[in-house]
Amino acid sequence: MANPFVHIELQTQDVERSDKFYSSLFDWKLVNDYDFKPDGDVAEGKAAAAELVQYFKADVPEVQLSLWLEDRDNPLHHYHVTVFDSLETFERVRKSDAIRRFVDRLFPHIAQSTYISPLTDVWLADGSGVKPVAYS
Repeated sequence: MANPFVHIELQTQDVERSDKFYSSLFDWKLVNDYDFKPDGDVAEGKAAAAELVQYFKADVPEVQLSLWLEDRDNPLHHYHVTVFDSLETFERVRKSDAIRRFVDRLFPHIAQSTYISPLTDVWLADGSGVKPVAYS
């Protein structure tokens, strides 16, 4: 990628107030990365993710964002970002049959899965101008 986006700096005269505002936008975030095995079925992993997103859409309106990314340089490396309205939503989803089905479908095909930044704070989220993307 020629000029990758790295970070953005916000200027403020009231750091405490800004921190409180930006950290309160969303309560719970989950960021995972997945490394598929060289012989893993990436298409099956994507299908499992698509099924999970359908569950979010149908049954969990409190999921604000479910973003799935594939590394351009390494198509076996994937990232998943989920933003929940609350800890209660996170716990409900974590204990759901949908998560069990997702894990059962995905995990045989991956070498590892890690939480790469479970303590991040969302400070800006805007979907305007972003085309919806769906796995087909």
